[in-house]
Amino acid sequence: MSSQTEEFFRFLHRDNTGLAVIALLGSSGQLTNQKFFSWPEQAEQLLAYCAANAAKDVYTSGTLFKGTRARKTNAKAVSFVHADADTFNVDDARVPPSMIVRSSPGKTQLWWLVQGTSDPARIEPLSHAVSLAHPKNASGLDDGWAVNKLMRVPGTTNLKYDMPHPVTMEITGHVYTLAEFEAAYPPAPDAAVTSRAMGELPTRGEALGTLRASPGLMQLLNKKDASGVDRSDALFLLEQELFRCGATDEVAFVICKDHPFNKFEADGKYNADEKLWDDIQRARHKSELGVPAEPDAAEIPDAQVTVEPTKKHKMVDFLTAEEKDHMASTFVDDYVEWARSKTDAAHEYHVAGAFTVLSTVFSDYGHAMPKFGRLPLNLWFMVLGSTTRSRKSTTKDMMMRFIEALGDDENYRYDLGSDFTAEALDNALLDRPNRSALVNRDEFQGLLMEMRSKAYMSGMSQKMTDIYGGKVSGKLRATGEQKRRASVNASLVLYVMGIKNQVADVLSEEDFQSGFLTRFIYISAEAPKRTPESDYLEQADLSEIKQGDPVFTELLQRLETSRGHWDSFVEVDGPTQAVPCAPDAWARLNKFIVDVLDAAEGHEKAGIIEASSQRLTLSILKAATLLAMFDCCDRVELPHMLAAINYCATWFVHMVEMANAVSSSLWRKKQKAIEDLLLSKGGEVKWEVVYKAMNRQLDMRPRDFAEVITAMQESGVVNPRIDDKKERWIQLLEFAA
Repeated sequence: MSSQTEEFFRFLHRDNTGLAVIALLGSSGQLTNQKFFSWPEQAEQLLAYCAANAAKDVYTSGTLFKGTRARKTNAKAVSFVHADADTFNVDDARVPPSMIVRSSPGKTQLWWLVQGTSDPARIEPLSHAVSLAHPKNASGLDDGWAVNKLMRVPGTTNLKYDMPHPVTMEITGHVYTLAEFEAAYPPAPDAAVTSRAMGELPTRGEALGTLRASPGLMQLLNKKDASGVDRSDALFLLEQELFRCGATDEVAFVICKDHPFNKFEADGKYNADEKLWDDIQRARHKSELGVPAEPDAAEIPDAQVTVEPTKKHKMVDFLTAEEKDHMASTFVDDYVEWARSKTDAAHEYHVAGAFTVLSTVFSDYGHAMPKFGRLPLNLWFMVLGSTTRSRKSTTKDMMMRFIEALGDDENYRYDLGSDFTAEALDNALLDRPNRSALVNRDEFQGLLMEMRSKAYMSGMSQKMTDIYGGKVSGKLRATGEQKRRASVNASLVLYVMGIKNQVADVLSEEDFQSGFLTRFIYISAEAPKRTPESDYLEQADLSEIKQGDPVFTELLQRLETSRGHWDSFVEVDGPTQAVPCAPDAWARLNKFIVDVLDAAEGHEKAGIIEASSQRLTLSILKAATLLAMFDCCDRVELPHMLAAINYCATWFVHMVEMANAVSSSLWRKKQKAIEDLLLSKGGEVKWEVVYKAMNRQLDMRPRDFAEVITAMQESGVVNPRIDDKKERWIQLLEFAA
């Protein structure tokens, strides 16, 4: 390895901790191939990676990150102010740099070491100040000042020109206090770093409901277009008015996102949401500094705003506030952002789709390793909606777009289709040893009913339970030369959909306590609120069709790059590789298991949901392992585990809601069965006769039966009575004399 490379990184990151990024220039000219290393724990691996790619264009950031995306929202620690000096005369800098990197003849990158802080929010305004002090047109200094900017690595090669140039560096030794550097380059007032990741977003109705009344805000909200105004000023005005009315940054984002003043959306930026979030963070910083907003809101015509109430899941939280600050931004987050730009379906559906893609791709190569044995990385999602308008099929089609693009007929045959029987699954998986496979199925309630009523589906429940565990049993053949097929390992990924109430009517409480249905992650969401706009059919833009979908392409490239990493040393048809957890990640998983089981134990449906809760904790281990594998990590780090636990909050709530729905459905079934029996027998039947019938039909125990009869009596449906012979009867009240 180059001694300059090691000297550069040890000088750059010093005693800071976090994830260091190394980016390689791809064939498209974009820095899409990014790999992260924990600093300083993986310093040697980072240096070895740079050495292996020393003949390529290699970039890094002066910032260490909290997650595996080099975003400003993930910025954790940085000690240097930077400038891509380009053709700028270094002698014209107001204070000499601490380090000079020569990227090519006549072009440099400058670094100033500032002591006393490693806070990105303090450093980024100073980099911005350098850019403002030396305008590009006059000085030749590039105007890129973002804290996550990628710069060339000394000891590697600049291939931008016909003649390759080695990237070199010189350390001058100058060091500055924060006050000294601010005296030379006063920080720009609007250069606040976006150091906080976006939290959970409310609906628009919920967002509006949190705001204090303001005529000025009402006028702004109902501005129908941005004609005749500067959109930058207008957006800043809207943001400041929202802050004055009590908006959080998330509330401001939801309201600004679809507003005509959102210049990023209007300009068709592929990362419009990220840019808007950054802008809101900067606007918040200006608000705290007292920067005035112009023009006056009173100049905008009056209008009316209606706030509609919306339903919201009651959430639980398994993370601390500090843990949320250190949580990684993941492929799942980026997938959801892309998907939500295409449809108004619930983001929970998109999360399920993203994890299904990860599970399908990476369970080919790895498995988790709890002490009890190999844990395949297959995930099973049951995606439920209140109606057919819930956009379930839309989100499934978006997921399948990735599966189809990643698959081929030779090496990566992922999709097994949607129509299956136990024998068909057996045969398909036995022909694909050690491989992953995806089955998707709509109208899942129909399959459940077939499993209970059709002879040819008998044994499906036990078969699915076995397959979930990663083992497909061999079988004897009646014909052919090969009389026995050996058992194989497999990873079956399952994605099923249905209508929530219809599925609840088919399931029983026992399904949550045993069998293959305890293995599912339940996802449930209401249909989007219907508005005139939501019913419109939008025509595609021809220019967008020609351009393609750059975000989809980038996500796909990242998946292929990660898959290629594992493909380079794990045989795709061979045994999968164990992917362990780092000690702190494993400890956090165990704390999470206790928290989940405590939450389940304290719930009124504890007896129903405890088994599913236990399975859910294993799904979180799988999810964290998949996130680590996407990041090309050979073990699960704490940020991966925290991200997986964060998704679990929603999964746990949805599981409890489904258990409640099943319980309510079963309660209704019991009452209806009793009522139907009484009606068929003339309105009055002996207690023992009714009980025996319910015990045969619904496996109802004496205590359960008594509780149902009491409830029906209290609701005025039946009247239990004792006759003169001391015999007990149950009478429908409508038949009472």
